[in-house]
Amino acid sequence: MKEIFLSNNKDNQHDFYGEICSFLDTCMDDNYKQLVQVFGRVTYVCNYTDQKPNIKVIRTPGATRGYIGLDDNYIITNIKIYEGSFTGLVACYDEKYKDQIKEQLDSCIGCKLVFLNVYDGK
Repeated sequence: MKEIFLSNNKDNQHDFYGEICSFLDTCMDDNYKQLVQVFGRVTYVCNYTDQKPNIKVIRTPGATRGYIGLDDNYIITNIKIYEGSFTGLVACYDEKYKDQIKEQLDSCIGCKLVFLNVYDGK
């Protein structure tokens, strides 16, 4: 079974980054691509302990963009980017990548999501 790894950093225990996030960052519209150039990465997955344990949200600064659904063994059962992330006020992903995003995220279904915690608690 393929594993998809997400890791946090020493500064934040809840925000995780990995190949899913990096892929989504390459699909940003022009405004968000500027943020990627400045910060290096924009999309992240939240692993808050007060969330529903089988739902992990996909976020960019200022908005939730979608979610990852998991079974009790952290196998991805569903992964979705909200439609408004392509159009309207919360847009951040370029419409031309819509089909590629769906295809890439659908390929993650059935994979195990692994959170690597490197937060040092300081």
